[in-house]
Amino acid sequence: EDQYMWGENLLVAPVIKKGLTSRSIYLPEGKWYDFATGKEYNGSGRIDFPLAIENLPVFAKAGSFIPMTTPVTSTDYYTSGNYVVRYYPSGKSEFVQYEDNGLYGKSLAEGKYELITYKGSQESGKTSVSISKIGAWEGMPASRFMKLEIRTSTKVTKVMVNGKAVKIKAEKGKSPGKKTTVTYDEKWLYVHFSWDGIPVKIDILDNVRP
Repeated sequence: EDQYMWGENLLVAPVIKKGLTSRSIYLPEGKWYDFATGKEYNGSGRIDFPLAIENLPVFAKAGSFIPMTTPVTSTDYYTSGNYVVRYYPSGKSEFVQYEDNGLYGKSLAEGKYELITYKGSQESGKTSVSISKIGAWEGMPASRFMKLEIRTSTKVTKVMVNGKAVKIKAEKGKSPGKKTTVTYDEKWLYVHFSWDGIPVKIDILDNVRP
C-alpha cells in the first residue's frame, strides 16, 4: 500500500515518514534496476534500500524503454526535438511513444499525431534496438537529436548503426553535436545520433567472432 507502478515500466516507492535512512521495498518477479544508479536487483522479494535525497526509490523493469527529455517548469516549454531514451535490455520488448503538438484537443480523434516505436532484443553476445515511426502532426520536427542510454554489464566490442560500425569512445560528458557517436562509462553505453524519422537499427556486440 506504500508503493506503486507508474505505467508498466517504473516502480515508485515514496518516502512517507520523516527521518528514515532506509526502507523496505517489494520488487515483483523479474529483474529491476535502480533508476538513478543502474544497480541491478532480482525481484520476487523485499530489499532494504538506503535512502538519500539525491537517490529516491524508483526502479525500472528489465526490458523497458524510458523516453525522457530536458526538465521543464511547464509543459508549455516542452519540445519534441530532443530525446534521451533509457533502455534496460532483457529478452524482447517494445514501447510505443505518442507525440502531438500539445495544443489541439482533437489530435487523437483526427489522427494528427505520431507513434514512435522502440523495439529491443537481447541474446547471447548481441543486443539490438530498432526505432521507427508512423503519423505526423503540424509543427513536428523534421529531425530529432536522440541519445540512447543502454544499460550494459559486459564489455561492448562493436556497435553498428544501420549496418555501419561506429567507433566507441570513453564518455567525457561533452555534446557530440549532430554526429553519430558512441560513448561509454562504467554501466552505460550511449548512442548519440540525429534521427530524421527513417527506421534505424542499432546492433551492439559484446563478443565479436571472426
